[in-house]
Amino acid sequence: MIFKTAFFSLASLALVVNAVPAIVPRAEPGLISADCIDVFLRGSWLVGSCLTGEGTTRVQSSVYLSSKITNREGTISWKIAGGYGASCKDCKIINGSSLNCQCYVTGRASTRNTTLNLDEHIHNYRGHLLTDQFGTPVVPPTSTVPVPTDFSWTLSMGASNCFSDRPDYDISFCRSTTNNTTQPCNSYNDVESYDAPVQCFAWRMPISTPIWMEFEKMRANAPSKAIEFLVYDNMDCNGEPFDSVKPGEYGTCKLFPQAARGVRTKMLWNADSS
Repeated sequence: MIFKTAFFSLASLALVVNAVPAIVPRAEPGLISADCIDVFLRGSWLVGSCLTGEGTTRVQSSVYLSSKITNREGTISWKIAGGYGASCKDCKIINGSSLNCQCYVTGRASTRNTTLNLDEHIHNYRGHLLTDQFGTPVVPPTSTVPVPTDFSWTLSMGASNCFSDRPDYDISFCRSTTNNTTQPCNSYNDVESYDAPVQCFAWRMPISTPIWMEFEKMRANAPSKAIEFLVYDNMDCNGEPFDSVKPGEYGTCKLFPQAARGVRTKMLWNADSS
C-alpha cells in the first residue's frame, strides 16, 4: 500500500471475504486440468470455464491469486495474503493449470523462472474455481455477471472527520464539531486499485500518530460496473454493512445515514476473492 497524502494504492493488497448462501458442493472437487478450458491469467486473476457436473454445461469463474501465493526468494509457493504479484513479472498459465512467473530474489536485479501447480489448492466445484486453503469452500450461487476485462476501481470520500481509537490522543487539531455533510467528495481518488479486492479498508491519516478518518459521503467508480462497495461503522468491517454503493450509483457522491469507518469490496461476478 502506498500513501500519497490521502491517496492509497491497493494494487497488490488482496483479502476479501463475502458471505454467500451455501450450496452443497459435489463430494469430489475436480481438477483445473481435467474440468476446465480457456484457462488464462487476467492481471492477478485466474480465469477459466469449468464443467458444472451437469452434462457439458460450464461456468466461467475467477480466483484472485495474489492473496494465495507468495514469492519466496524467486520461488512461488502457497501462502495466504502472499502478494506474489509485487515481486514477480511475465506470469502466465502453462500446461493448462500451472502458474509460471519470473520472480525476483532479494538484493538481485535478475529473476528466477518458477512454476506452481495450481491443481494443488484450486479446484472446480460445480463449475466454480475455488481455493481450499481455508478448508473446504462453500460454493456460491452462480452469477450471470461476466468476469470483467478491467478489475480496477477508485473511491473518493467526503464529509470527513478525524477520530482515534486511543482516548489519550489529542485530535482537536483535526476534529470538526460542526455539521460537514455539505462537504463534497474529494476531486482526487482517496483509494485506488488496479485489480485487487479488499477485505476492509480503513482510512488512516498519513502521519505517524494512529489517527483515522470517518466519512459520511463516498463516490465509487469501476469500469467493470461489477463491484458493490459495502460500508461499515467500524474499522474491521465486522457485522453487517449499514449501506453500500452499487454499480447504478457509481459516479455520484452518495450521502450515508451515518459516518462510515470501513469499506469492503464485493465482487458481483463468479469470484474467489478471499
